[in-house]
Amino acid sequence: MITNTSENNENWNTSQYLKISNESTSIFNFTLSPECKSDDSDDEDIGRMVHNWIYVFSGIFAIITNGILLVLVLKKKKILPKDKFISGYAVGSAILGIGYLYDHSRQIVPGAEWPGNMTAVGCMLASFNITLFMTGDLLVVLCIFYMSIDGILAISSAQTNLIKKQKLSNYFGYIAVLMAGTDVGIAWTSAAMKPQILPICYHRAMVSNFSFLFHYWSLVILGYVSTFIYTLAIIMLKKKKTSSSGIREIQIRRELEVMKQVIIIIINSFALETVPISLELLCEFSRHAPKISMYIWLFQAINLSLFAVARIVKNSQMRWKRRGDRTEILEKGTITTKVVPHSSTRFGNSPQKDK
Repeated sequence: MITNTSENNENWNTSQYLKISNESTSIFNFTLSPECKSDDSDDEDIGRMVHNWIYVFSGIFAIITNGILLVLVLKKKKILPKDKFISGYAVGSAILGIGYLYDHSRQIVPGAEWPGNMTAVGCMLASFNITLFMTGDLLVVLCIFYMSIDGILAISSAQTNLIKKQKLSNYFGYIAVLMAGTDVGIAWTSAAMKPQILPICYHRAMVSNFSFLFHYWSLVILGYVSTFIYTLAIIMLKKKKTSSSGIREIQIRRELEVMKQVIIIIINSFALETVPISLELLCEFSRHAPKISMYIWLFQAINLSLFAVARIVKNSQMRWKRRGDRTEILEKGTITTKVVPHSSTRFGNSPQKDK
C-alpha cells in the first residue's frame, strides 16, 4: 500500500498532478488560465464537447428516470424489503446523476477554468461532485449487495424469510447511510489535514491514500461479492424449485421472477461499474493513466438509467394489461346483461332458457 510518508510517492504525486494539469485542456475542455490556448483540431474539440454533453444528458436522464422509479416504488400499497433496496438504488443513481451533471455542465462552458491552486478543502468545495460521486457510489453498490443477500434469504423457509427480510431491510438501511457518511467523512477529514496548495483539484490529490483506496476497494469488493452471491442464489433457487411442490414451489417461482427482474442491475453494475473501477485501480497502481481512462466513468453514467427505464416500462405494461383486463371484464358483463333480461341475475340466479 502507498503511504503518505513516502518521499517517492509525494514526488510522484506532484509530477502526476502537474501532468494531469497539463493534459486537462485536451481531456476536459478546460483551460488553466486565459493565456493557455488549445492547439487541438476542430474534430478533437467536437469530440470533447460530445463527450461532455453525453455526461450531461446521462445525468439529467438518470435524475428523471430514477426519480420516477422512486415515486412508483413508494406509491405501492405494500412496500417489500426488496422495494426498499430498489429505492436506495434509485436514490444513489440520482445522486450520481447530479454529480455528473454538476461536473460536466461546467466543462461545456467555453474558457472555463479547471479548479486548482487552492487547498484540499477548497478543492472539495469547488469540486463538490467528488462528494456526490462517493455518496452515490456506495449507496448503489450497498443496495445491490443487499439485494443479493435478499436472494439468499429467499432459499430459507417462507416464515423465517419474511422475518429476516423485515429486520435486515431496516438494519441495512442504517448501515448504508452510516458507511456512506463514514466514507465521505474520512475524505473531508483527510482533505482538511492537507495544508499544501494543490496545483489541480484531482480526487487522488485532494484526499489521503487511505480514503482513496478505502472508497474504491469497497466498491470493487462489494461488486464482486454481490455478483457471486446473487448468481449462487439463483442457482440454488432453481435447484430447490425442482425439489419443491405445492405452495412452496409457487413461492420459489415468484421469487425467481423477482430475482430475474433485479438481475439487470447486477449484470450492468458488474460490467459497467465494478470492472471499470477495477481498471481504474489498476491504472492507479501501475501509475499509468491511458486515454481510455477518461471513458471509464462514461459507462457508469449511461448505466444509471437502464434499470429505472426497464422498471418504468414494465410498470406501464402491467398497468395497461390490468386496464385491458378490466375493460374485458366490463365488456363481458355488459354482454351478459343484454342476453339475460331478468335483473335477478345480478344476484346469482341463473337465467331460464327460452322454450
